[in-house]
Amino acid sequence: MASSCEKIGELLCNRMKDTSKYVYGTNALILGTITAGMNLKPDNLTYSIPPSDYLICRSLRLNSETLYIKESQNHTHELNYPVLKIGDRVLVGVIGTEYVIIDVVV
Repeated sequence: MASSCEKIGELLCNRMKDTSKYVYGTNALILGTITAGMNLKPDNLTYSIPPSDYLICRSLRLNSETLYIKESQNHTHELNYPVLKIGDRVLVGVIGTEYVIIDVVV
C-alpha cells in the first residue's frame, strides 16, 4: 500500500501533467481584434494582451514604415508595409504561451 506522501506526489504529478498540456501543448490559429492602446484581444480570451506581450510577424508594423529600394539603373521602388490599426481583425498563432499576430484578416 502506498504511503500518504506517495499518494500526494502522484496526485500532484498527474495534476501538473494535465495543466501543462493545456498551456504548453496549445498550438493553434485563432482570430483576434486590435483594441484601444493597440492591445490584442484574442477571441478565445476574456482579456486583452498589451503590445509588449505579443509578437508581430515582420511583414506587419505597429507604425507606418516605407522602405525605398534604389536600383542600379537610378530608379527607386517604394515598398509600404501594412500597418496594424485599432479595429483590425487579425490571424493569431498561439505557440505554447506566445501569441503571434500573423496577418490582418479582411
